[in-house]
Amino acid sequence: MVTGDSEVLHGCDLLCPVAHLMRGAPPFVDPEDTLRAAAQAMAGQKTGAAILLGPDGPTSIVTEQDIVRALANSADPDTFWVADVASRDLVAIDPETTVVEAVELMAKAHIRHVPVKSHGEVMGMVVAEDILDLLGSTALRTGSA
Repeated sequence: MVTGDSEVLHGCDLLCPVAHLMRGAPPFVDPEDTLRAAAQAMAGQKTGAAILLGPDGPTSIVTEQDIVRALANSADPDTFWVADVASRDLVAIDPETTVVEAVELMAKAHIRHVPVKSHGEVMGMVVAEDILDLLGSTALRTGSA
């Protein structure tokens, strides 16, 4: 189920469930972690987003864009909390959501990362880059590139 594997994407199209496209679980951070700690967690897993965990589970998401914006506004990466820049509401999908439904949600919400949740737990992440890869491979297979 890990993205980037051409065998997984072969035969998959926009009607496939996102479970065939998603990456593994993203890093998890505490709301009171610093921007630097979140950036290090993301860099360690080579991803552009991390999920904030509250007392009741996943609460929000912080992205590389959120961190860059904060730094551009003079936030100190060693004292500024990640909760101060993270989204307020976690937008998530389930593994059976189709790729096209994920695209529609991402476009409407203007987001590039969508966590995939099953039974309240984040099990993976769909990233706009992976959808573009899928579209490219589909176009090459069908000759519509």
